Amino acid sequence: MLQTRIGYELAQDDTEARRLALIVLRTDRTIEGEVRSSLPTSQPTSLYHSRIYNDFEISAATLEAMSDLLQPTAALIPAEFKPHVVAYGCTSATMLLGEQRVASIIRQAHPGVEVTEPVTACIAACRSLGMKKIKLVTPYESTVNRKIVDGLRARGLDVDSVVSFEEPDDLKVGGISTNSVVEAAVNAGSGVKSDVDGVFISCTTLPTFSAIPIIERLTGKPATSSNHALAWHMQKLAGIKKFQSSLGRLYAD
Repeated sequence: MLQTRIGYELAQDDTEARRLALIVLRTDRTIEGEVRSSLPTSQPTSLYHSRIYNDFEISAATLEAMSDLLQPTAALIPAEFKPHVVAYGCTSATMLLGEQRVASIIRQAHPGVEVTEPVTACIAACRSLGMKKIKLVTPYESTVNRKIVDGLRARGLDVDSVVSFEEPDDLKVGGISTNSVVEAAVNAGSGVKSDVDGVFISCTTLPTFSAIPIIERLTGKPATSSNHALAWHMQKLAGIKKFQSSLGRLYAD
């Protein structure tokens, strides 16, 4: 066999290119596709993923169990990739562990990097949308819902009502239909009251990107979700300059 060695040159780094990193739950079959679909075509953007082990059954105990795995999972995304932002894709675990603890653990693998997760992203998104009093939609059972509600209230949001699918199996949550999400957000419970500012849909496994523009059209109020807010916040922190306005009011602002 004849083999010829040939030299090469390295491509010049594009100073406009943004590098985003995402830590995904083992059981999540939604977040990667939704975050990737939100990325702009007008600016070069890379999205790196790493998966963290978790149980299919979502409970306080299984969420807390991820804390010891977060740093080694973050380290699976090489620091040499120089991500502009690293995100942890779990709303309920972040609420249990705390945003500062999550950021501190991730920065053990990526010192100095911008860090976000759905809780910080939710608060930033609600502030951007002028949402103070919200209707909350979740797939969680009551114990997890209570922690989410208490956590959002402690961070300044007024949770007016909660509608939940009460489905602890993350695999099933990832298969919940757009129609079901819209029904939960728009009509279930007491609907969306006139004095409620908007809707927040919690859980990165729950598919929401198709539902959000419909919810906004039917209610006349802003809506966002764990993935919707997280993808937006990742892009903001990474310095992305133009968003996909078709994704809803948050991306149009």
